[in-house]
Amino acid sequence: LDVTGRVTVVSAEPRPAYSRVLLTHYISGQVSEDALYLIDEAGYRELGAEVLMGTQAAGVDVASRQVKLEDGRVLPYDALLIATGADPTRPAELPRGMPGVMGLRTLEDARAIRAAVLKGLRVAILGGGLVGTKLACALAEAGSAPYLIVRSPHLLSQVADDEAARILEARLSGCGVRLRLGVGVEEVMGGQGGLEGLLLTDGSTVPCDLAVFCKGVSPSAKVISGQVEVSSGVVVDESMRTSAPGVYAAGDVAETWDVALGARRVGA
Repeated sequence: LDVTGRVTVVSAEPRPAYSRVLLTHYISGQVSEDALYLIDEAGYRELGAEVLMGTQAAGVDVASRQVKLEDGRVLPYDALLIATGADPTRPAELPRGMPGVMGLRTLEDARAIRAAVLKGLRVAILGGGLVGTKLACALAEAGSAPYLIVRSPHLLSQVADDEAARILEARLSGCGVRLRLGVGVEEVMGGQGGLEGLLLTDGSTVPCDLAVFCKGVSPSAKVISGQVEVSSGVVVDESMRTSAPGVYAAGDVAETWDVALGARRVGA
């Protein structure tokens, strides 16, 4: 709307914006990688926006209205939008650094999962929410027979009742998804080559070469922490304004007022 203003987009990823929602469709082979993108570099130029890809903000100083980048550059601002999204929540029982254990959030993650499926590797999904269920569908469509391990007694426990969940579970089972409901991961079994399987809380084991955790996300608010009010996410008002003048937040990082719950919550 401000044709004379300057817009700078800072992106940690080395590519233009793309749809994370479509990543499972890319994994299944329904859409190509090119179809994921929402804009290209020419599109940014047409908007008059400068995009800095492959770098990220190291910190924000709201008093001086400056953003410091990891490469040392400093960007002054009149208005700042924090749209850093969220990161997959890694279950405590999953060791860091073990090959074959990962989340699903970025295109790199989706590429790795798709490559594993194409190689015929065995996949286990941890979490029966929306992302885990969508991933199970995608892997089945790609010809895999993944394990779907869910601590709750039924799928989509946050949004579906038991009857609706049973309908979905029957459909998934018919497509080759191997459901393990009401159990969690007790131990990760690995060797020199990486992941070999999962020991579950009921004493059974699931053999797998790749384990993808889909156990929710945590707002990526580190860059602005200490500069504005942060609870579960960056707290904003009805106009998406934070507690600092000229600073806004939106998307998965923002904590907004939920009219249905009558409380603040992160929408991620």
